[in-house]
Amino acid sequence: MSKPRRDARRKLGALDSQGRVIGKDENNWCERNSWTVDIRDSQKRKPNHPNYDKTTLFVPPEMLREKTKGSKKGPLTPFQRQFWAIKSANYDVIIFFKKGKFYELYDVDADIGHQELGLNFTRGGRVDMRCCGVPEQSFDKHCARLIDLGYKVGRVEQTETANAAEKRKNSGAGNQSTVCHRSLVRILTKATVTDEGLLRDHRARYVLSILEELNDSTPSRKIGVCYVDVASGNISIGEFMDDFRLAQTERLVTFLRPHEIITNLSAASQRLAGILKWAANSNEAEIIETSTRRGFSSMTSSWLSTYFTSQKSQCELKRVRKHLDDHALCKEVFGAMASHLKSLIIDKETLSLGNYHLFSTTFSPNGDSKYLRIDAPTMQNLEILSSCNDGSERGTLLSFVDRARTPAGRRLLRKWIAEPLVSSTDINDRLDAIGDIHILEDSSEEAALMEVLKHLKTKKDLERALPKGFVAVLRGLQDCLEAVDTLREVMDKLSPKSKRLRWLYSPGCGVSKGARDKLNYFLGEAFDLRAAEVAGEILPNRGAVPLYDECRDVLKSAESELSSQLIKWRQKLGDNSIKFYHRGKEPFQLEVKLTTLKGKTPNEFEVVSEAKAVKRFYTSEIRRLIRKHIEASEAHEIASASVVRDMIGQFDAEYDIWAAITRVSAELDALIGLAATSRGQGNGPMCRPTILPKCHLQAEFHAVGLRHPTLAAQSDSFVPNDVYLGGEQKPDVMVLTGPNAGGKSTLARQIAIGAILAQMGCYVPAESLRIRPFEEIFVRMGASDDLARGRSTFMVEMEEVGHILNNATSRSLIIADEVGRGTSTHDGYAVAYASLKHIVNMNKSLTVFSTHYSHLGENIVSLAALYEMAAVINEKTKEITFLYKLRNGSSGDSRGIYCARVAGISEAIASNAERASMLFYHSLASRLTSTNFQKISKALEGDDKKATEVLQS
Repeated sequence: MSKPRRDARRKLGALDSQGRVIGKDENNWCERNSWTVDIRDSQKRKPNHPNYDKTTLFVPPEMLREKTKGSKKGPLTPFQRQFWAIKSANYDVIIFFKKGKFYELYDVDADIGHQELGLNFTRGGRVDMRCCGVPEQSFDKHCARLIDLGYKVGRVEQTETANAAEKRKNSGAGNQSTVCHRSLVRILTKATVTDEGLLRDHRARYVLSILEELNDSTPSRKIGVCYVDVASGNISIGEFMDDFRLAQTERLVTFLRPHEIITNLSAASQRLAGILKWAANSNEAEIIETSTRRGFSSMTSSWLSTYFTSQKSQCELKRVRKHLDDHALCKEVFGAMASHLKSLIIDKETLSLGNYHLFSTTFSPNGDSKYLRIDAPTMQNLEILSSCNDGSERGTLLSFVDRARTPAGRRLLRKWIAEPLVSSTDINDRLDAIGDIHILEDSSEEAALMEVLKHLKTKKDLERALPKGFVAVLRGLQDCLEAVDTLREVMDKLSPKSKRLRWLYSPGCGVSKGARDKLNYFLGEAFDLRAAEVAGEILPNRGAVPLYDECRDVLKSAESELSSQLIKWRQKLGDNSIKFYHRGKEPFQLEVKLTTLKGKTPNEFEVVSEAKAVKRFYTSEIRRLIRKHIEASEAHEIASASVVRDMIGQFDAEYDIWAAITRVSAELDALIGLAATSRGQGNGPMCRPTILPKCHLQAEFHAVGLRHPTLAAQSDSFVPNDVYLGGEQKPDVMVLTGPNAGGKSTLARQIAIGAILAQMGCYVPAESLRIRPFEEIFVRMGASDDLARGRSTFMVEMEEVGHILNNATSRSLIIADEVGRGTSTHDGYAVAYASLKHIVNMNKSLTVFSTHYSHLGENIVSLAALYEMAAVINEKTKEITFLYKLRNGSSGDSRGIYCARVAGISEAIASNAERASMLFYHSLASRLTSTNFQKISKALEGDDKKATEVLQS
């Protein structure tokens, strides 16, 4: 977590708040209200209590009463009671209170506004409490800053007009307060912001709810997950079986990079707790502990039905309900998710959209075997989604392929690269789509492709904007349909090969046939779209909504009558400068200059206000018309709101059509972006890989001139290599040796990355590539501990190796780099030998086994082929030149001391190291014979005691 966010969270913590007052204590507010300083939660627990609930604040009940004994009023003003009633239930939220054209912060929130936003405290201490404020147009800017720092931000809006408040008071019934009703309408967090002004980039922001179910009879456990991208409204609910390492869970969390994690850590296994804490620390996420928070419960059938109220959504309700009934753990995680979203006041708008992805499998959260399985260590070691250096996307494989133009297209490409395809038919069809786009680019119709891209690149992120409203997305949907129509016109002339590409643009396939007509209704038939875009108001065309027309006519009539009164008095007094003056609750004051009155005020005039040179009046008729105008305005406002609701309802009823348009446009954009990537970046050839069918008997990966995509882009001198694994007369296992820093790890990585790109359906940086698709890729590389989860460097290595040996098959690709490096030479050598033998005899996977154990190559020469990364050694000058070229055989020396010299180790130390190396080599060689290693390998396959005896001998 970054230091600014750590500091910000610390400031909001109740322990830091206790006894802290930043601004001036106006009118001894804190002294008179000690509960604002002596912080306790709603159960009167102090911050140092283990069950302290930071979301609540204890406010003495008498403070919120309207009247106290012996007094006609309570200790707090009506407005203060209103504020503290909201704040006490949301103490960990910074509350922006709407007052007029401003949002105001009070008490501890004002302190934070002053510290983090540089806002000045208001003079005189408005409403007695410390206060600062921002204009309503600046809310997004200040809110975004606070959210980036890790704060939650609440928005309180006025839910009653001043006129309605006055009527309520005068009615003599109910609440007699003149303070307008206000409500907390939204709580914003980093994971749940949806407004375009608060979303800083295209990346999905997930909230993850996760629980596990342990089984004493087996080391595996059931995992239930629900993850939601609130901005786009996509909801996934499912459960799956996972092994004791929780490999699939870790992979899912690595892909999602959630901003908020809802779980019960107190009931979680040490392994799951470690994964979630690691994710929270890596992604600056918040863990929401269900065991110590209020309001979390399992999803029930009646509760679920509240999110599916339309007739059209009943089929979806049945589908979701059946899934929850069949999977008890899904009920728990979905209930926790709904409870959390409800606390943020966004559950209905998010969960009612119907974008549900339901899954249940013992295999993978991906759903089924149509996707290449890539576990978390592999994603990290290959830097597929994030850099190992700083966690960003710079230098990652994602950055290489991320050539899409739209946010939704970029999010889809991220999904594609994390979930490459397995079916050769699907892969070849996507490659055909890329080829079709290349043909279009090279044809006389290239301008049409530019037109498609122009239409696709809408101003709005449609996938995110669609759930929030419809005026903002109408033009974007129109542009997307134009893009599809344009693409269809030119592609039909070229007879594309890709079935998927044809499906995307064909009428009635990707987009329904009636989509254009339904969209046209909202583009101009129902209301004035241009006026809605400019003024932000939906004004139905006359005749579309009779009730709205009637209310609008009454309001115009009242305005016309008031104008007539103005004209009347201008004529009577002979002064055309007479005008209406509006002030708050007293609009339409007749403003007349004193020189016009000449000391004679008409009898009809009633003075309302005055200034140095003017007086302002009402007449009985103007008062009557003002009342008429106010009532007409409120009726018009209600009718307008009704119209907006009806329009939104009609638009939402066709949500599936609009969502299909956004999905089609995103996929087209992703394909065009992938086609751009496949063109290359000028640093070597890109080839269309030859994808062998599943029925092809032998696993195969044959590459000519293979390059690492991101490293080759950074250097003109990058050395490509030919790699032949599997197939006729080629080894399934490559034992790769060579000097330190000689390029072994880079070669191993580029083999795995080449396979991922090919199975993603992208061209590969090579002269040619022939591959039978893998079903999983395992990469064990690097040396790092995991102290946060109580695992040493060697323990991390052994767990990853064990996971590979237990799960790899003949349809797997294994990249194993320096297995056994984290322990003693004897033990490490033994582990490497036994692991390699198991891979060859049992897993039968295509494998690159990189090692510095030169004797290992001598002992397994009958099991695999030996290769090395070549280097030129000058024994006289003790210099080494790396060739970065793969060749057969092995020199049997890692040349580590030569590399030490290159790194700056002094000659004296290097010479001493060489002498020690020779002594150790001869001592070790006399003991490490082939027979010994066969004994060690056999012992490792048996019990620990026997293995220990062999190692000791």
